[in-house]
Amino acid sequence: MMTVYEGIKGELLNGSIPLGRVEYSVAEFREGDQSRFEGLVHAKASVLQAAFQATALSLDRRRIVLGSFVSKDCASFNLTDRFP
Repeated sequence: MMTVYEGIKGELLNGSIPLGRVEYSVAEFREGDQSRFEGLVHAKASVLQAAFQATALSLDRRRIVLGSFVSKDCASFNLTDRFP
């Protein structure tokens, strides 16, 4: 089963350093009692470039790992914690 949360506005951080305001979507994929969370983040290209160089990246205080660029102003990510 899948649940999608779209159009969320938030802040991308490297540790406690703000990188910029973003808009993102998260999909929760449930398989039995296991869940994984994947998403897309939309931001200025300069914000995403800084995010790919970050060492402690979080989105609205939730730790994330960036995947790859989808376009110059969009990147995929995985949440390491539950959402919401």
